[in-house]
Amino acid sequence: MLTKSSILHLRIPFSYFLMPTYLFALNCAEKPILWKTVLVFFILHFLLYPASNSYNSYYDRDTDSIGLLKNPPPVEKELLTVSLMLDALAVLFSLLIGWLFTAAVFFYGLASKAYSHNKIRVKKMPVLSLIGVGFIQGAFTFLLSFWGIQDISITEILNTQILFAAVISSLFLTAAYPMTQVYQHKADGERGDISFSMLLGIKGTFLFCAVFIALAIVCFVLYFLSYYGLLIAAFFILFIAPVAAFFAYWMVITFRDKSKANYDNTMRLNFISSTALNTFMILLMAANHFKLD
Repeated sequence: MLTKSSILHLRIPFSYFLMPTYLFALNCAEKPILWKTVLVFFILHFLLYPASNSYNSYYDRDTDSIGLLKNPPPVEKELLTVSLMLDALAVLFSLLIGWLFTAAVFFYGLASKAYSHNKIRVKKMPVLSLIGVGFIQGAFTFLLSFWGIQDISITEILNTQILFAAVISSLFLTAAYPMTQVYQHKADGERGDISFSMLLGIKGTFLFCAVFIALAIVCFVLYFLSYYGLLIAAFFILFIAPVAAFFAYWMVITFRDKSKANYDNTMRLNFISSTALNTFMILLMAANHFKLD
């Protein structure tokens, strides 16, 4: 039986923050299949992501706030086993889709372990961790989702529209990643980790993320202009405006008072951006009258 501590460290609600990548892929799919659409969603959001969260918690042993756990409970010994079991279940369920998809899911699990394990600890390599998280949780997950929910060959993802969408996903994750570290400098330093946000400093983190958020938004607008038209691009701007506004406000008040670079504001940004993107993507699917076979 799982302890309350282990359940909390799965941080299943955190998957909400990563959902836009999947929904973007679903929007790009021409012929999504219902059972595959549901299965890929389940594998990502209820198996892979919680497995990664719990594995990271097991090796970090955080006592300060982490994603959606303001006061994380002590880590139980069983948490490592739970994490590995979730990874194993993700691989087993992936076999229903195909062996190449399964290999990709297995690779995701290995990458998340390399990020956290104390013998490798990509997390303490600031530039490599930024590139790795931006690619794995961005483009790689987008392509994994796009491929898994349809009956298509792997070569069918190699077209301009899909690759452009994958790049946009990575840009957005690259912008978001340092902001998840901006309030953890003290805890990371005590573990001997040098996060990308620590490397830049608080002001540097905000400036870096401002550039990548702006770049991601511009690319999103160009994408929707190119493949959906002016109206959809305008609606995207409308939905993303609160994200840009809150980020700008947070940056201004943090430049005046560094204590504002805290857990609460980080979670607010995550919630606002995820809600804006998730809502937009769901409404876009409704507007396109997606029909799942």
